[in-house]
Amino acid sequence: MCYFRKNEYAAAIDPLRRACTLDPKCWQAGARLAQCYDRLHRYEEAYEIAKVWQRVNPSDPTLQGLVYTLEHQVRGNRKDGWERTQHLAHEVTFSQE
Repeated sequence: MCYFRKNEYAAAIDPLRRACTLDPKCWQAGARLAQCYDRLHRYEEAYEIAKVWQRVNPSDPTLQGLVYTLEHQVRGNRKDGWERTQHLAHEVTFSQE
């Protein structure tokens, strides 16, 4: 938690993972772990972790917010359906110098 409070998110990941492994009911460590991944722009990992820990404590507003916002973030990164063709019509033009 100290690394998280110091905004050292990459350094906080391993200790938070260990805390989650040692105490499977410690949803606070799970929420912080998901927040670390979110702040490192690793949205898919953050979303999966937040979903797991939301099952442990479904009433936590932090986990609820993470799952809700990351679901939309992760869905926006998908390129397996209509999202893939959506960007094909976009054309970049450069001005003449």
